[in-house]
Amino acid sequence: MKTDEDDDWDDFLREGEEILKEQCRLKDLRRIRPVPGGIVNRASVYDSLTGHVFVKYSKRSNAVDMFESERAGLDAIHNASLLRVPRPGKVVRHPSGGAMFVMEYLDALQPMTSSWSELGSGVAKLHSNNRDKLAKNEGVAKFGHHRKTFYGPDFYTDPCWEDTWAEYFARHLMRPQFEQIQATSTASCFRDLWSELQLILDIPFRTSPPPPSLIHGDFCTINIGQLGDDPVVFDPCCMFAPNDFELTIPTRQGNFSQEFYSAYHDVIPRHENHNIRSLAHTTFAYLLIHNVVNSEESRSEAEAACRHLIGEIKMTQGK
Repeated sequence: MKTDEDDDWDDFLREGEEILKEQCRLKDLRRIRPVPGGIVNRASVYDSLTGHVFVKYSKRSNAVDMFESERAGLDAIHNASLLRVPRPGKVVRHPSGGAMFVMEYLDALQPMTSSWSELGSGVAKLHSNNRDKLAKNEGVAKFGHHRKTFYGPDFYTDPCWEDTWAEYFARHLMRPQFEQIQATSTASCFRDLWSELQLILDIPFRTSPPPPSLIHGDFCTINIGQLGDDPVVFDPCCMFAPNDFELTIPTRQGNFSQEFYSAYHDVIPRHENHNIRSLAHTTFAYLLIHNVVNSEESRSEAEAACRHLIGEIKMTQGK
């Protein structure tokens, strides 16, 4: 049974389709079917005289920035020629607010089942690409990005660069999470945790800091797939970060095949401080999730992660 919300979306789509026909030169545009599974946005597959296209929609006020960031990430990964991505098209403002993002439709795309080794080596080569350029006095030498980087619909980092990952991680990723929690919660424990953690948060990143790598940024099972034997990645929020930051979500969720890690570390060996670095990165993920979900369970997990990280860093100091 259709709801009023469904009717609103139908009107939004019909109005948007007229704009797409005009601005993207998509003649005889016809919606074939919606694509389920989107957490933040809605999407549909369309047919046109030039073939099928995939269109994402959002009514959010920041939709243009979100889609432009995603488009730039797809361009960056595509230009590296190391991993397959859907070819990005145009980001179009919707006349009623929000935006639409047109891209290539990969008709034969399937969930990742058998190409884990190819994915691991491909991602590692992507991460090595900027390192290789730096060895030739080319490439990006700082951490950050020249565009907004979105972590979900509400949290993003502004365009900025830092000389070290420790600076970027503390200033632009961790501190805003604690500030948001403190602004929306009466619990004082997170204020106390940040007061303690900010004094020691650089310690995991002092030893042999990796150079910046271009990373996908939202690397997880819902954003990967395969075409035949070729791995495909999509929905990126790219930035320049240490390569091991990319593995934060797979590490927390534990749902990547061991074949991926074996192939990845054949190209880039595991960092000597892997455990404590991974713990710091995973703590950020728990804080971010709590700020999105804001449940008692997510609060408890985020608090436990912070306390665990502080304890492990202090143990490292004592060695």
